[in-house]
Amino acid sequence: MKNKAQISIDINKKIHQISPYIFGNFVEDMKDHMEGMLAFILKDMDFERLDTVCKGISEPWYAVTNGENTSYSLQPAAPMHTGHSQRIKIYSSDKGYAGIAQKVYIKENMTYEATLNMRSSVEIEFVDIGLYDAENGESIDVKRINNLSHDWTEYECELHNAGKNRIAEFRITTNTIEKCWDDYHTNGMLWIDYACMMPKDKVGITRKEVFDMSKGLNCGIMRLGGNQISSYHFKHYLLNMHNRPSLKSEAWEHWTCKEFGTDEYIAFCRDLDVQPQICVNAGSGTAEEAADWVEYCNGSIHTKMGKLRAENGNIEPYNVEYWEIGNELWGLRQVGHCTAEEYGFRCREFAKAMKKVSSDIKILACGHFDNEWNKAVLDKSHEYIDYLTFHYYHAIDVSHQMLTPNSLDEFKYMVSMPESIQKIIDEMRALLASQDSYNHIEIGITEYNIAYPNGIGVKRRPDQHTLECALGIAGALNTFIRNADIVKICNFSDLVNGWNGGCIRSHPSDKKEIQGMNIYGTPAYYVLKMYADMKPKYLLKSNIICDNYQLPELFEYLDSSINPIVNENRFSAVDAVACIAENEKDVVVFAVNRTLQEINLIFNINENPINITVLQIENTDCKAINNLDNKENIIIIEQKINPITDGIEILLKANSINKIIFEFAKI
Repeated sequence: MKNKAQISIDINKKIHQISPYIFGNFVEDMKDHMEGMLAFILKDMDFERLDTVCKGISEPWYAVTNGENTSYSLQPAAPMHTGHSQRIKIYSSDKGYAGIAQKVYIKENMTYEATLNMRSSVEIEFVDIGLYDAENGESIDVKRINNLSHDWTEYECELHNAGKNRIAEFRITTNTIEKCWDDYHTNGMLWIDYACMMPKDKVGITRKEVFDMSKGLNCGIMRLGGNQISSYHFKHYLLNMHNRPSLKSEAWEHWTCKEFGTDEYIAFCRDLDVQPQICVNAGSGTAEEAADWVEYCNGSIHTKMGKLRAENGNIEPYNVEYWEIGNELWGLRQVGHCTAEEYGFRCREFAKAMKKVSSDIKILACGHFDNEWNKAVLDKSHEYIDYLTFHYYHAIDVSHQMLTPNSLDEFKYMVSMPESIQKIIDEMRALLASQDSYNHIEIGITEYNIAYPNGIGVKRRPDQHTLECALGIAGALNTFIRNADIVKICNFSDLVNGWNGGCIRSHPSDKKEIQGMNIYGTPAYYVLKMYADMKPKYLLKSNIICDNYQLPELFEYLDSSINPIVNENRFSAVDAVACIAENEKDVVVFAVNRTLQEINLIFNINENPINITVLQIENTDCKAINNLDNKENIIIIEQKINPITDGIEILLKANSINKIIFEFAKI
């Protein structure tokens, strides 16, 4: 027999308005995030990586040659460029070919735009740029660039794949078969400073598939931040792309993505029609640097930085409203780590300098779920800030005894994420209400996600985001909605790939050298999409009656530096909120079944709907995932239900996320 639950909804009683920014997302130059998101097909385009195999070639490039004497070396880059140039020396007496290549994934019937910066010794007059089938070596498309210059020159060509999706080899080669010369040490040399290939269907510099999925999230606001921001100097990335420095990330120890600077980020936000949210460097940066960043984005062309923006091709100001001062500076791992008192003073100085440039911007201060930190920050900076933020990752510390994988206890812990977040919000709400001078400050949750036990920071399981994780994320969104009178901005971490698994996956985990082969959404992606499609605008008064269950005694395993300790241990089987949709015509109910049994949800509504639509994310297995073999194992399923006048009953399948849309003649 199915369990029952009951929800009563008064469609005429609005509680508060819901900010569209609680469905926000987050980009960070972290691990494989940018490689998965951006449309650059080739890796290490300006040969910045070191020669780790002592062959004179920057990885992941490799040699293609049949010459016995061909040699390779990394040499200085072109003037004003960074990285290296790749030199290839070919000998005429070998009567062969020589060049470099790397494997790429190319799409069916797609044209690719190739751009190269090269120079050659005078006897080399041409270079062949080509795509070849990686399995059989057959030519797919090859273009010859003639009349090479001895000086650095940029060349362009198009390559077309008329066949199916496949792995190809991108080659840059020349040969000594068609033209001979007497070999001396001063000739037979080709230098390549930069090589780029992008599909014609790209959106800006973003992969079309990633862009389309990102657009589908309708997320409202996109944060630029994360650990890397504490050592990030934005002016490095305003230069011509080739002139931007080649740097190792101090946070993540990989080469930084020099292609995604402020202008590219703003273009990405505008293409998505979302608000930008910039986190400034308050770790190694200065208040003056942060103020310059604001001026670059918001200043007129008559200001120093506004003029620079115009010179970079953007005359009109970007008008960025939301600015976050620093990222997790309470953490020992953070560049510029400081005490709460030090951060409070730093935050005040940054905010003063930034608002002096643009007085109507909104300032988000780096808060914590530890209110001792928050009290000290507010004491120093409350009059200058508009939001106090915190980050939350629902996980268990790696140093303690673990739950049995795939256990019922683990399921209960994963779906209890809303209760932990509610505890933090309640404490922050009380703090902000404790003084009249704090009353203007609202809450932002600028990073949140979920991870399996022992999964924080390392991938102990092949896919972090199961259906049960998605249930936790859905419950978190319900919590944001319930608290939307004070919680105004929330950013899911991350958009693509990333350390804990972005909601969009854009490469196979077992073939990381080939980006873009497979792009799909995790269950969390479909939860975020479900909530943000036809966004809720007002929270309605509702009351739910359902069974409760007890959370296992897990609290001894919780790491208080990652999670707060939740004292209560009884949780509702159904987590639900009722809202008026953004069209102000429909009522939307989000209902999460946090059990492994089906539940019949009975609705008591003070008006009769004329149409009912049910959207559902479910699977009989709470550990179910989307992966390369089954990208749509978990998606949103839609069904229509005929309303009846003597009661409405909706079946909530086991471990399911449900969006029930009621259409009324009028509200």
